[in-house]
Amino acid sequence: NTLLYGPGGLALDHTGAIYVTNYSGNSVTVYPQNANGNVAPIRTIAGPATGLDTPVEVTFDSSGKIYVVNRDGNSVTVYAANANGNVAPLHTIAGMNTLLHLPAGMALR
Repeated sequence: NTLLYGPGGLALDHTGAIYVTNYSGNSVTVYPQNANGNVAPIRTIAGPATGLDTPVEVTFDSSGKIYVVNRDGNSVTVYAANANGNVAPLHTIAGMNTLLHLPAGMALR
């Protein structure tokens, strides 16, 4: 039920919801604050429109936007705070000029 498939990065949003990157499943799954056991996610970001490519890290900005580091995609994808399903990112940081190569972490302040 959890839809965890190669979980990697983990972060809590301002409400305490638990966000997990699943590098083998090219997804981000979201669980309620007090999740315990074999719990289904309350939201999932997954599908070809998302641009997720081996996501390894997740974090948030002050407005709640979701930032995901994609190791094999050499990119950072940014989603709306309430993103769910096969949604396109609001922004994608990628390309030769970024010098991103197998990124593995991220921090915002």
